[in-house]
Amino acid sequence: MPNEYIMNVGTCALRKLITCSANDSVAKVARMLRDTGERNIIVLDKEKPIGVISVMDIAYRLVAEDKDASDTPAKAIMTKEIMIKNASDSLTPTYIDMIKSNKYGCVIMDNNRVKGMLDLKEAMNCIVKLKAPQKNGNNNKNR
Repeated sequence: MPNEYIMNVGTCALRKLITCSANDSVAKVARMLRDTGERNIIVLDKEKPIGVISVMDIAYRLVAEDKDASDTPAKAIMTKEIMIKNASDSLTPTYIDMIKSNKYGCVIMDNNRVKGMLDLKEAMNCIVKLKAPQKNGNNNKNR
């Protein structure tokens, strides 16, 4: 594959993430989600992403199970199956991994720190831009 067709995931527009500690209470997590208007939060253990909590996780795994939000830690209701990639990873294989894994987002790490979230739609947009013919002002119609 020619070099002009290689793009790293870190060059795409990444969505800023909010994070919480694995031991934070779900009540604290819910307040963070409410205050930021986000729909999910990445759960960290010593700065390493170990899961994600969505508003649906709170509804299904806390409220529906009649658990106490103040006494339940984030790690007890998080979804553990998350995709993590490095900012230097190639975009196209990452996009394919997301499709195969049925993931709509992928946590991007850079120097062992969370850099952001690559959404499936943004990955597709970056690939389309990458594959689009480049306009270089060279018009070959008259040849």
